[in-house]
Amino acid sequence: MARKRNEETVAAIRKAAFGIMLESGYVACTYTELAKRTGIPRTTVQHYLPEKNMIANEFMSCIAELCLERGRMLAGEDQRPVVVYFLTGQTSHGLYYSSPGLRQFLLDVSASRDLQYAVTPDFYDWYLQMQDIEIPDMCDSVQDAMTFDNGGVYEVHYKCIKDGRVPNIAFLNRRALRTLAGIMGVSSEELDDVVKRYSIDNDTLLKAGAELAAKLRP
Repeated sequence: MARKRNEETVAAIRKAAFGIMLESGYVACTYTELAKRTGIPRTTVQHYLPEKNMIANEFMSCIAELCLERGRMLAGEDQRPVVVYFLTGQTSHGLYYSSPGLRQFLLDVSASRDLQYAVTPDFYDWYLQMQDIEIPDMCDSVQDAMTFDNGGVYEVHYKCIKDGRVPNIAFLNRRALRTLAGIMGVSSEELDDVVKRYSIDNDTLLKAGAELAAKLRP
């Protein structure tokens, strides 16, 4: 009985945390707010969730799983890593740009070096492993994770998010893809073909992103 109560408590905290981060970002997910939403004493929330970055990692992992699933679905029979990666990247940015809360979540992560070190490397390592892309020691530092994967593209994304603008998502993901193309064994000709065949317009990406955001809601 005690074990069941513990599991129910953890589930309630997780549900509340996901809801807050989806609506308002990471910073808004305070112990006080979690206690308010769950009706669980603040000290109990802290007992079950001693480090909030744990739930942020889980939240980002759920986002990655959703986007990767959709990326593979969009790829159809063409499950080459370069295709899945390109489609998954477009999908994930469509999701973030479609949701004010998720945009704030990214801003919160980018504004805190401690949070970046706590969340980003583990997430990138997990994200790339899921796509069978083996890159030894890629995530030794946040800087490696943020520049290796995208060649500075995420700086553009963060600036657009901060300014409330939506860039050409497919174009930026093409730039990001070029950074990995050599390591993935993809020629320039193959990369150009993938970009030509699998680029998705912003309106379609944002609409699909809103649908995925709804799936994240507890």
